[in-house]
Amino acid sequence: MKTTAWQEYERGVDYKARIGLYNTVDINERFYAGDQWAGIPHEGLPTPVVNFIRYASAWKIAAVTDRRLKMSFFAEGTDADGETAVYARQISAYCDMLWERLKMDYLTKEGLKQAAVTGDYIQYFYWDPAIRTGQALTGDINTCLIDNVNYYPGNPNSPDVQSQPYIIIAFREFVSLVRDEAKKNGCENWEEITADGGNEYASGDRGKIELGGAEKCNVLLRMSKKNGRVFWEKSVKNAVVQPEKDSGLKRYPVALMNWETRKNCCHGTAEVTGLIPNQVFINKILALAQLSQIQAGFPKVLYDRTRIREWTNRAAGAIPVNGDISGAAQYLSLPASSYDAWKGFETTLETTMKMMGANEVTLGNIANPDNTSAFIAARDAAMVPLKAQQERFYSFVEDVGLIWLDFIKNFYGKGRMMPVTHAGERIYVPVPAEALDRLTMNLKIEVGPSSMWSEAQVMQTLDRLLKDGFISFRQYLQRMPEGQIPLKEELLRETEKRPEGGADHA
Repeated sequence: MKTTAWQEYERGVDYKARIGLYNTVDINERFYAGDQWAGIPHEGLPTPVVNFIRYASAWKIAAVTDRRLKMSFFAEGTDADGETAVYARQISAYCDMLWERLKMDYLTKEGLKQAAVTGDYIQYFYWDPAIRTGQALTGDINTCLIDNVNYYPGNPNSPDVQSQPYIIIAFREFVSLVRDEAKKNGCENWEEITADGGNEYASGDRGKIELGGAEKCNVLLRMSKKNGRVFWEKSVKNAVVQPEKDSGLKRYPVALMNWETRKNCCHGTAEVTGLIPNQVFINKILALAQLSQIQAGFPKVLYDRTRIREWTNRAAGAIPVNGDISGAAQYLSLPASSYDAWKGFETTLETTMKMMGANEVTLGNIANPDNTSAFIAARDAAMVPLKAQQERFYSFVEDVGLIWLDFIKNFYGKGRMMPVTHAGERIYVPVPAEALDRLTMNLKIEVGPSSMWSEAQVMQTLDRLLKDGFISFRQYLQRMPEGQIPLKEELLRETEKRPEGGADHA
């Protein structure tokens, strides 16, 4: 008999199949990876690939994450000053460290790549009891990315994660591990858990290929809310592996971002989807151009079969001819390639990149980047098409911060110390669990300057201040961005021995 979660999962599979999500994800992933001739007739044609999809998508992903972000928590209400403000600063500092420990800079870029390819960036957070904290207590927050084909909300017409009646996350697991967990949790029919071939809904072509002899099955993690708290259970098709239990959280530990939103749908539209027709056109034009060059460089031979019985291309090979040799054979002359074909190639590629905001300035294809202000203005104008993605990404990071706060409130209990960085040193402070329960904490995402051109702008400003004598050479070095001058600290120590001067260039 099928479990309730499995029946809900099958309804979710039907919905995704009807909107074409599985097929779209597979095709997009294939094109992004460079396998762009699969399923396209090309007998006798070369199969070149000019993979501008990956190039342009990588630029957009980097542009979305270009700004430096910081989580700043604050408490609201009459009890929001004094000691509570200290708590808020401590949590903000801890989230900075948590961001580094979870490698969120890397994961956000990988997640945005998934969004550009599949339409959605989905990240799941969970409590990992095996993480060592350097204290007597173990366990901490962990995370992983979820493919959108494995995300099954109870209301797929709504992109709002927290309003879902339930959320199912599907994944593949070894049968032996699932059986052991089910037996440990008192499942009576744990022996009925067997391997299945249900990986046809995995993301991408490679996800449908598993190790030979691997005994795996589909496992469903189902989360739902009851009385304001999140409960979860784990099951397979015909058995409950982990009975429903209270997670201790108030928010679903899932954050979702659409690359481009679709009205009344939890899934977004991928960047790659709209680029595929142009990519196919460019590849075909280049394939036909290469074929033309091959045929022109190595033309076919026409010969008179009544005088030449057989043609040979063997070097220095003699060809016998009966009678006069004039007109016995000739090379086939092919027409020259049309200029319009190359013009269509260049125009399509240039227009596509321009529509995506990838101009010469934003891609860094500039010979003399001296006028930084002009370049920043041109770059900001090209970034207009990405404003919506940036705003959705900032909202996504805010959802992540609220999930972390939920974990801190409910899992960081008495006896646990929270590491924070103060004055450049790591210190441990007690977690004010009871105080946090009384407070209404909010989160603001502070968006810093762009990292793409900020260093160049700083260097240009510092150079002008030094040249005009408004700062000394030591002040110039102290404010210089890291990595611009090797052995910067040694040079600073040497300048300390010199008298202070407004224009000390020595």
